[in-house]
Amino acid sequence: MIRLVFYDIQVDAIRLKISKFLLRKGFERLQKSVFIGECSSNKWQEMQKPLEKLYGTFEIENKIQSIVLEENAVWDMYCLGEKPDFEYICGRKKIIFF
Repeated sequence: MIRLVFYDIQVDAIRLKISKFLLRKGFERLQKSVFIGECSSNKWQEMQKPLEKLYGTFEIENKIQSIVLEENAVWDMYCLGEKPDFEYICGRKKIIFF
């Protein structure tokens, strides 16, 4: 399952923490506040608690939103500029660090 996560966060420190959290969870940055990645329902449920904690850190109006995409929607994505690694996003390519 492919998930798109995007946010509008006013506070730089929270925005940085959220972006680092999403990158650690295997998401790829599409734009400054837009991330995409393979994410099962179970993984997303596990991610919600930490995101809610970060979201509630400040009482300024912030937004974090997410939507599930069909895999073929990812492959049909129109891109100008650097293209995302669609094989990684769709879980077809695994990366091993040594």
